[in-house]
Parts: sequence; structure tokens; C-alpha cells
Amino acid sequence: MRNLAIHRLLPHTVKSIIISIWISSSVQATNVAMVLDVKGETLPQVQICSQFSKGSQIKLKANALITFNHYRKCEEITVSGAGELLLTERAYAFSGTDMEVKPFICQDTLDYVDPDMEPAGLATRSVPKPIKFTTTPQPLIVTPRYISGANTKIAITLNDSPDIFIIPITGSQTKWPSDEYTLVPGEKYQITVIHGGSRSKKSGEMTVVSEENAALTNRFLVLNFERTAAP
Repeated sequence: MRNLAIHRLLPHTVKSIIISIWISSSVQATNVAMVLDVKGETLPQVQICSQFSKGSQIKLKANALITFNHYRKCEEITVSGAGELLLTERAYAFSGTDMEVKPFICQDTLDYVDPDMEPAGLATRSVPKPIKFTTTPQPLIVTPRYISGANTKIAITLNDSPDIFIIPITGSQTKWPSDEYTLVPGEKYQITVIHGGSRSKKSGEMTVVSEENAALTNRFLVLNFERTAAP
């Protein structure tokens, strides 16, 4: 069997990135940020992969910390200590004093593009360019709006080879098959959404980096399963 840069995982090497999946046409229009990490007490209480909608207000207690990525700003922000966090589509504000911002870190999305749908006004079909992501080796797949029976899968390939493996989405959280495979830092893999038996017309290209070289945002690969035509 050819070496496809996949190797068996050892238990002590298992880490997680998170693939967050939307299956709603309204998500990108209403959600402005995603929680990457949270500690302590907040009101309302939030958790990793919680979505902040436009106008969200979150109160942090003195022992609290929230790290989130603001989609429009392309920033990874950590706020901690007592204060109130306010988010809009274009900005955010924190009334406390402890805030750290890492710029130029975007939480991009990979759309599911229905291969049977055509863009309006076009007579021929075009193949969308793959969107590029940076990820870490072992993903935890998180589906905030999981729909039971949706028959959604993710196919991973390397260098245009046949699928290395296909991961079914089985619930709001689907563990990467870490006891079998891991992605290798330095390699570039292709990821494609299969939804309702149809393979997306649009794919993604994943560049894998080691845990120590990754931003927290890199552990979240956001996929949008809205059934749309190619742009």
C-alpha cells in the first residue's frame, strides 16, 4: 500500500482541532463570532463553539475568560476578568481592562456547493477554486446545528488520490478516528463535503501544522452545508 502520509496515532499524541459545521442558510448572516475557549463564570453561560449573534452581550465574572474569533474583523480575541462583552457584525467592545488581540487570523468557511445547481445567469458550470485552511492534525468535528439523518460526511484526500478516509457526521460532536489515522504536519490535504449523497462542487485545501505552531483558531475548520449553487 502506498504511503499517503498517514500514520497510526499513539494515545499520548492525541490532540484536537475542532471542525465546526453549520447546516443553516441564516448562520453567516446572524452569527458574528465563535467561542474558541472559555473558563470561569459568564452570564449567559457559554461553551466552546458557542455562536455569538449580532448584538450579543456577555457578562464575565472576575474568574472568567473567553477567547473568540470575530469573523468580520479576522481577529482572535481573549478577554478576561470582570466586565461586559458586546459584539456587533463589524466590531466588539469589552468594558474590562484585560484584552489580548491577535490580528490577521481569519475563521474562514468552506461552503457545500450543490453540484446539481447552477449560478443564476450562467449557461456553463464552473469549478470554484478551493478555499485554503490551516489546521492541526486531529480534528474533533462539532456540528452546532446537527440534523439527525442528514447523511453528511467529510472526505479527506491527498494529492488528488482516492479518498484516504470518509468521516460520517454522527451528532453534534463527532470524534476524528484518532485511533486509526492522523494528518501529518507539512502535508496539504483536500477536504470535500458529502451531503445527502452528493459530493460538493467546492473543496478545501488543508495545510497541516503542528500543535505548537497553531493559533487556537486553526483548530476550528468551519464548514457551511447550505445547499447553494457555485458563485
